[in-house]
Amino acid sequence: MGKKVFNPISPHFWSHEEHARFLEALEKCGHCSPTSAVWSMIADHVGSRNYKDVQLHANRYFLQLQMINTQKRKEMQTMQAVDSKWTQSEDALFEELLATYAGSAYYPWDVIAARFANKSAKAVRERYQKLIYDIGHIENGHHITMHLRSVSRKPNFDDSLDNDPRYTMYDCSTTLTLDEEDLLMGALEETKIPNMMNESNIAIVASAIAAITNHANKNLPTREQSKFTKEEAKCAITKALMNDSLNTGIVLECLLSTLRFIDLDG
Repeated sequence: MGKKVFNPISPHFWSHEEHARFLEALEKCGHCSPTSAVWSMIADHVGSRNYKDVQLHANRYFLQLQMINTQKRKEMQTMQAVDSKWTQSEDALFEELLATYAGSAYYPWDVIAARFANKSAKAVRERYQKLIYDIGHIENGHHITMHLRSVSRKPNFDDSLDNDPRYTMYDCSTTLTLDEEDLLMGALEETKIPNMMNESNIAIVASAIAAITNHANKNLPTREQSKFTKEEAKCAITKALMNDSLNTGIVLECLLSTLRFIDLDG
């Protein structure tokens, strides 16, 4: 075997081939404890990365899996909760109203909501998002089961799920530059997770970081200088991990405040 040539690019960016070799090695060593010898074996199999690169990539890969699983679980719980708030007759009327405004520039959710005795603009928009969600799953070959109610609820029905922070999806108002995202993810890789850390707390922090790094439908900032350093990002993540709250919004505020994007004292 020839001399190993290490990839000179950032350790945060791996090629598809490198990641495939990493997964192959991980499958072979998955039953082993993550010792120095195991990381070296994986690095040897990848061939183009050193021990530290592999260890950082493993940390980032597992954290990304945690983020994805958390987001998918929240999405499914939220979508299922939407069905339970609508009767078959309400759903039929809603689809008629969608057809009525299909040629408009946008759907006037407040006008549509006014046609129902117990629906807000937020509720009808969520119903629309659920229909889009179902259509996407059907087009991908998945079976969809809708659990509609048989009777309509009274107005102002107290639905505990609406106020449960575990089922709340967050669209972060702050957008990072690509350099800042790289600093944050690099800090995340190097942050030590306490051994006794509760999985729910880890999931909440992962969800908050996923919200911060989500660029979907956003314009990236044009600032050239990063708002924080990697060390400051590590301190922010550590502080978030130590936060006992199971509310993603509170942890998100904690992160953004420590990174100086918002002022909670102002």
